[in-house]
Amino acid sequence: MKEIKLSAKSIEETVRQIQQHIGGTISEQFGEYTLDIDNEIAKGCIRFITFDWGVSLTEHNLIYFKDMLFVSDTKKFNPIHFIYCSKGSMYHRFSYEDEFNQISEFHSGILASKKSVSHNTFFPKGQHL
Repeated sequence: MKEIKLSAKSIEETVRQIQQHIGGTISEQFGEYTLDIDNEIAKGCIRFITFDWGVSLTEHNLIYFKDMLFVSDTKKFNPIHFIYCSKGSMYHRFSYEDEFNQISEFHSGILASKKSVSHNTFFPKGQHL
């Protein structure tokens, strides 16, 4: 499993941190960032958008060839996560939990925690998300 620790405070920083771990090329247009990946780790793209009113969107449209764990540090900010899985399934747990909770196709979740509790998001290999 490949673990990626994210500590960025902005979408642009997040895109660059992910790129450092899984490669790919970043393009930006009107504040929307796209990370295109085609390598031994993944194939597809991750899209990032920040809206003027403070909401950010991250969309994974790819297949990972390795199990991926994204660990989001929330020491500096603590966003509410609205998750919707339109294809495949993903898993989430807070740093204090032992077990992951599955978010399967066509299901959603709203996640919030206290500061200093990290979000651990697991994407299994071999599924188009």
